[in-house]
Amino acid sequence: MRFAAVRKVLFQVHMWVGLVLGLLLVALGLSGSVLVYDDVIAEFLVPPPHATAQGAPLPLDRIIAAARASTTARGPAAVTPAREAGVPAMVRIGAAGRGGGARRTPATQIYVDPVSGAVLGSGAAGLPPVLAFSHQLHGNFLMGQSGRRFVGWLGLAMLALGVSGLVLWWPKKGQWKNAFTVRRTAKGLRFHRELHGMLGIWAFLVFMIVSFSGVVLAWPQITGMNPPGFNPRRTIEVK
Repeated sequence: MRFAAVRKVLFQVHMWVGLVLGLLLVALGLSGSVLVYDDVIAEFLVPPPHATAQGAPLPLDRIIAAARASTTARGPAAVTPAREAGVPAMVRIGAAGRGGGARRTPATQIYVDPVSGAVLGSGAAGLPPVLAFSHQLHGNFLMGQSGRRFVGWLGLAMLALGVSGLVLWWPKKGQWKNAFTVRRTAKGLRFHRELHGMLGIWAFLVFMIVSFSGVVLAWPQITGMNPPGFNPRRTIEVK
């Protein structure tokens, strides 16, 4: 099969995958962008109390002990240390859910001054509604466990978009100079095509990494890239 025929097939694949899945991929991208800043957004919507004591922070076991003494909640504890001065440590006590299909029980979230050990506030653990919705939308399209696999397939579709787009963008000999920009003389459809190619190639590496990471998160047991104990939020779990 000649390359021109292969390129024509790739063009059809690239176009129809983009058209059919475009809205879904946009929803994934927007919800993912929100989740990048979910800590900042959560603190803006529900500001945590301010820690006023100054000095060296207490050991984590004393912070957890202070949190346990302030509540009747029981169960394992997870503590998020204070990131900077004025920010309280956050302790969650109680399982967020139980196995065997039992009813989920919300954990108790307690804010502790990391220097004095004073309890500054508490409440049911959980994200603001807009962030909870974004997590569910990005993680499983509001469809539970089956939705997680659906998101994985969308990640594979994005990888196909990226690979086919790279082949379609690949410039001919002697045209590399204009492959990364939009020519000033480009008009109409040519302008939009060159703009699409320019934006695509400059974002290509990030696009492929993000797409592949989505596949990994959807099927960690297959990819073998879910190391035990990994936690990007620096939360320390204590039994």
